[in-house]
Amino acid sequence: MNRLARYVIRCAIVIVALFSISGSSFGDEDSLAAGNAAPTSHVIAFTNNCPQPIWIAAFSKVKDVTPVNGWELAPSCNAATQGSCPGPGSKCLNSQCSCPRAVASDVSNCLGAACVAGTAGTFHCATQTSLLVPAAYPSARIWGRTGCTGSGASLICDTGECSGKLDCFGVGTANRATLFEMSLADLNGLDNYDVSLVSGYNVPLTVQAVQPTDTLGWTKDTPYHNGQGSFKQSVITASAGSYEWLFNDATGSAITANSGTIVPKFATVLGGIVPDPSTSPQPYKLAWRTTSSTCQTGACLYSQSAADPLLTSCPALLKVTDSSLSCSVASDCPRQAPCSGGHCVTACDTPDDYCAGAGRGTATCIAQSDSFFLCANTLSKERDPFGNAINLESANAGTPICFSATDCAPGTKCIFNPAFTPASNIVFPTGAGVCVPGNGTIPQNGGCGGPANDGQACPSASFTFPFPNYKCATLKNDGSGAQLSFCVPPITTTATGVTAFGELVWNADNFTATATACTSDGECSTSTGQKCLEKTVRRFPPTGKVQAQAVTECSGPSDPDGCVCNNVKFCAKTADCTADTNCLNRIGTACGTGQKCICQVNSVYTGVCGAVNQNWTNANNLIKSGSDNYISVFKNACPSAYSYQFDDTSSDWSCQNTAAQLVNYNVSFCGNGGKGS
Repeated sequence: MNRLARYVIRCAIVIVALFSISGSSFGDEDSLAAGNAAPTSHVIAFTNNCPQPIWIAAFSKVKDVTPVNGWELAPSCNAATQGSCPGPGSKCLNSQCSCPRAVASDVSNCLGAACVAGTAGTFHCATQTSLLVPAAYPSARIWGRTGCTGSGASLICDTGECSGKLDCFGVGTANRATLFEMSLADLNGLDNYDVSLVSGYNVPLTVQAVQPTDTLGWTKDTPYHNGQGSFKQSVITASAGSYEWLFNDATGSAITANSGTIVPKFATVLGGIVPDPSTSPQPYKLAWRTTSSTCQTGACLYSQSAADPLLTSCPALLKVTDSSLSCSVASDCPRQAPCSGGHCVTACDTPDDYCAGAGRGTATCIAQSDSFFLCANTLSKERDPFGNAINLESANAGTPICFSATDCAPGTKCIFNPAFTPASNIVFPTGAGVCVPGNGTIPQNGGCGGPANDGQACPSASFTFPFPNYKCATLKNDGSGAQLSFCVPPITTTATGVTAFGELVWNADNFTATATACTSDGECSTSTGQKCLEKTVRRFPPTGKVQAQAVTECSGPSDPDGCVCNNVKFCAKTADCTADTNCLNRIGTACGTGQKCICQVNSVYTGVCGAVNQNWTNANNLIKSGSDNYISVFKNACPSAYSYQFDDTSSDWSCQNTAAQLVNYNVSFCGNGGKGS
């Protein structure tokens, strides 16, 4: 299932709290121009550190953009490596190849990239460029293309191609390519972004937010406390919305201190500790410690001196080779990628792409596996009003489920193979866990108040947990004896086929109830697309402006809520819709004249497609590299990237724009990366 479509579904069905926490960095260059006029664009700066050319691709449904130096970036060179600059007389200086003149493109020296002016009359092959994207730039994605050839408006690429076009606007495909996904906001709005592998992987990609420079919420000559005694711990959250700092006792003796006149140099790395200058001379008694961050760096790990870790560990079934790159050993290939069958491995594919191609019919690509790879119930006869298969809910949608330590919020940890009380009646698959609290963080428990609720439906009235199969469970092995309770999604360890996917919950905004009672769809007018649905509509919030609402399929004559036939509610424009939905067509784009459209999101199966569901685990385990499956291979190589359909909490980093400045982004291809500031 398309990552952006899944994101829309999750945003409308599952309300996720995005914490505005604080930080600082250098200024928004767009906001500094024109006499500090309000900025109208986010600046996205690109650097190519790869030993191969990269062609940038940008896609959004709202507006075209063009890089200032063109779509192609020249490869980075190494002064110690002979021949790293291909042109006659070209030399490597500061990782850039020299070129004889500034022209639109230089085939002999820059492999088609621009030759740009440097200092003192010098010229070099462009390894950097930038995009100015609109302040409001929703549902956009950027990626790097490799192995490309073409001229004019045409470009054929080994990875990341978009229908043979140089400019990907309006096309949007990104096969076998690492993505930078974003939904950028205007002033005072919240950006959401991630590095995603749902379309596969081709090059390491690092994305770092350049935060606004708004002043921290620190004041001089003010008492700050570390939470001991009767004092509440002091917390600083800046308006820039990127980090949060706690005032901590570094020695175990002091409980309070006054700030001086010097602003602490607050750390921007998660878990960073800096001394407070008001407690000098050394040793400092008090320090500021970062405990949470939303302006995260999304990245795939890579070191220029080593082989590409993800291409090296990619499962054999998913490895993609480039027939134009011959090799005998890994050192013959870009980034020392594996040499397979005499050709370089250039990408790691996704299971759903693999099964849609040559893998069709193998044991890996059975129908049930397809459903979980695609995050949609393809086995059921039930379809949405357009005839599309209905989505499966993502496993981390509003739950504390984790598959690695990076899935948990700062200050919490992942307990793998958790043990629950017998009354919880939970069988947890191997390799999955739950995030347990720390530093005052509590799990999202869906109203589960403790062991007395174990095994029962989650009692919360909010839309965050509307699904009948979600139930309360209490953890026994967190090590603290705290008896933590969770609202756990449905876990099916034995069922196969349609029954493996849970119950069907529809978006109530798509239907208008009639007065006709029913117990099944067959008692309604199937010719007009009527559905037999429960009378009860779950809303979030229960009162006030409704952001989301759902209605469940009728469970039969014994359904306690009672059921009525419902007509499908079509729309022509978003103004026709209610709650927080938009009028979209069958492929999720804005409704055009004469098109059949509904107020989406449309529906979701409560059975999860993530590893918390044993059926997904079984499907996933068919694609392995040694003892590692798809989950661990991608997660280990790219710990702060969105690894696959279920990996909600390792994606959607957020960063707050301020009233005067917009967040900018630095994107590096083949840059050293990891989870950082």
